[in-house]
Amino acid sequence: MRSKLLALLLLATGWARAQDPLVGYEYWFDQADADNERIFVSQTQQNELDLGNEAIPASTLGLGQHRIHYRIKDSSGEWSSVLYRAFSVFETGPFELVSGEYWFDEDDQNRVVFPVTPGQAIDLTISPDASALGIGQHRIHYRLRDDHGYWSSVLYNTFNVHSAGPFELVLMRYWSDPAYQTPTDMTEVAINPSVSFWETANDILFCDWSTTGNTEVFFQIKDDHGQWSSVISASIDVDAVTGAPIAPSLPVGPGSVDPNMSYDYTVTPVAGAGGYTWLLPNGWTGNSTGNSVTVQTPGTIPGIDSIGVAAYNGCGASDTTWLVLLATGLDPGSFNKHVRLFPNPTNGESWIVNEGSTAIDHILMLNSMGQVIHDERPTSTDRYTLDLSNAANGLYTVRISQGTNTTTLPVMVQH
Repeated sequence: MRSKLLALLLLATGWARAQDPLVGYEYWFDQADADNERIFVSQTQQNELDLGNEAIPASTLGLGQHRIHYRIKDSSGEWSSVLYRAFSVFETGPFELVSGEYWFDEDDQNRVVFPVTPGQAIDLTISPDASALGIGQHRIHYRLRDDHGYWSSVLYNTFNVHSAGPFELVLMRYWSDPAYQTPTDMTEVAINPSVSFWETANDILFCDWSTTGNTEVFFQIKDDHGQWSSVISASIDVDAVTGAPIAPSLPVGPGSVDPNMSYDYTVTPVAGAGGYTWLLPNGWTGNSTGNSVTVQTPGTIPGIDSIGVAAYNGCGASDTTWLVLLATGLDPGSFNKHVRLFPNPTNGESWIVNEGSTAIDHILMLNSMGQVIHDERPTSTDRYTLDLSNAANGLYTVRISQGTNTTTLPVMVQH
């Protein structure tokens, strides 16, 4: 229902002045400025006219924003310039809130309506359904509606959607360079095994940092749901520069293995290592506890295979150390009785030397997957150079044919 409003408008905060006495003024609303629409209000002749206390009826106007225009007339019939003021016509109260609506982010095409119990005081609590939102930061927008159909301004709050727990901490990163996006000395350290609570100072490795001494260090921790914590900082006395650990020693454990068996292998703990990566032959399974691993062999195993281990920390990983494994009952001497391969391990070239009377007529080299990566029929039958400078680290098998006889030799590449 529209109210009948008698608007008391402050049209002029100052005084209208003219050389001739002022006799009145006229006004009109919005665009109603035809001769029969303008309303003239006469005044006793006076030199000054104050419109601040004039009561101008506006009951015929619709709800919403309007303009009132006015001008002043003097005794000689001259008019002043036209002035105007903007004003709004509202419903008369009382007003009560009856409903509201909300939406997330920019999805204002899917607004959700919720009821509001009318009352003099509103303490609004809503429980929006955010189950369809992705993990991260979002906004909820909302507005309220009264019993006259008017909406409030749109308000919003920012909130974050997190994964449901429990949570385990799996990674820490830290840096001293205050660059916002790409700190030059950012270092990452795996938290292995993952934990629910972690003291950051335990595993800090300052990898080739140029900054030492009392340093402001920034930290973040990541959980097993892929969520990063807020950035925290601490003042730390950086008094050591640490790099990647050295390669572990040769694993201690059986060198001859049988199918369907369990074996243990161990390396001496490496100074500065945060963990160890064990590389098992195809088909093997294992459970590592740091510098030790317990493995289970499959139902069938090849004559030659290998197990590898590398140490790592937040500054990087070491080279991999490999232990050659032979099937039980396989005589290592039979591999090189007449043909030798050296150096082994190698980081570049190795030589195959034939000390027997039968010429070498075919050389095959296979990777750990059994794929042929080198196939040659050499012209020299007593000495052959095998270039492994471009081969990846790992164990390879070299098959050397001499007529009807085949010699199989393992070769380890360690760059």
